[in-house]
Amino acid sequence: MNNLIEKYENIPNIIENSIMLKGPNSRIDIFKGTFELINIENKTGKIDIDGEIYFEWFPNYGCFFFW
Repeated sequence: MNNLIEKYENIPNIIENSIMLKGPNSRIDIFKGTFELINIENKTGKIDIDGEIYFEWFPNYGCFFFW
């Protein structure tokens, strides 16, 4: 038990949030602007998109992008 306590003694008890949400289950904006989509299978088909990428978890779960 003492080895475990010593191992984690420099880890803070509370970790600050890096993102402040507007409310419960709010979406998290990842990027808004121009980005590039590329077909990674054969490295062809680059498409420049002006849109947004965000993460939401309720009622949907995952990352989404729209243009």
